[in-house]
Amino acid sequence: MKKYLLLLLIPALLVTGPACRKNKKELTSAILTGNDPRYCGCCGGIMVTFTNNPVPMAAEFKLFRGNLSNYLGSNPTFPIYVEIEWHADPDKCANQEFIIITKLIKK
Repeated sequence: MKKYLLLLLIPALLVTGPACRKNKKELTSAILTGNDPRYCGCCGGIMVTFTNNPVPMAAEFKLFRGNLSNYLGSNPTFPIYVEIEWHADPDKCANQEFIIITKLIKK
């Protein structure tokens, strides 16, 4: 009886085991170009661009509102080239796109 139970249990574990693993997210190259200087309700935060242009507001950018001082220190010098793991912030404001950074590595 134990043999039959093991014969059923082992294939079940082989099938369900890989499904329990977390998907590893890839890091994306980005440039933190500086703080958003605009004064409006949907402004403010750190400008993040995924292009190769480090000039603030010269290329399309997204905003990150959060604390990166653990990664960047208290007085960072921009631009900062980074690798980030991120996703879109579901709380949109007008036409500005905000992101949530879950992992950051300085290049």
